[in-house]
Amino acid sequence: MSLLLDTQALLWFLLDNARLINKARTAIVELETQIITSPASLWETAIKVSLCKYELPEPFDLFWDDLSYKPTT
Repeated sequence: MSLLLDTQALLWFLLDNARLINKARTAIVELETQIITSPASLWETAIKVSLCKYELPEPFDLFWDDLSYKPTT
């Protein structure tokens, strides 16, 4: 199965936000699921962080570089 995640769903998943429903979280972590995101998600994340809508656990560039989960475009 392939899932197309928008920026908000991607961030909720990566930051373990409780607003992402369990059904969605389960679908994302299934081994056979291919996650598809837009390259624009990086840009949108930078904007959301700069507007203090999200706080990342580390600097922006390290957050994306250190992820074991890498979005596919």
